[in-house]
Amino acid sequence: MLIEYVLTGKQKEVKPAVAKALIKVKAAREVTGGYLTRDMADQPKIIKQPEEDLGDGLDLLDKASLHELAKERGLELDGRLGAERVRSILRGEAE
Repeated sequence: MLIEYVLTGKQKEVKPAVAKALIKVKAAREVTGGYLTRDMADQPKIIKQPEEDLGDGLDLLDKASLHELAKERGLELDGRLGAERVRSILRGEAE
């Protein structure tokens, strides 16, 4: 079993009984997965990105696109309304 001594940081292969005793008194910790083969080292690391919830997609649109979408939905809005206000109207959150 491969262990790493806490004080020195050195790694050593020892018998499982000795390793368990050293780990129990917190003089060492077990090392897992501490090696790489050539094949493993050559492979690119894959980092999975969390998927974002895009919702209704209104946050991606600019003011002109929002006004155009409102017009398509049959809403007559003042052209001076800002993007946030138009988004809230399109979502039905307006007062």
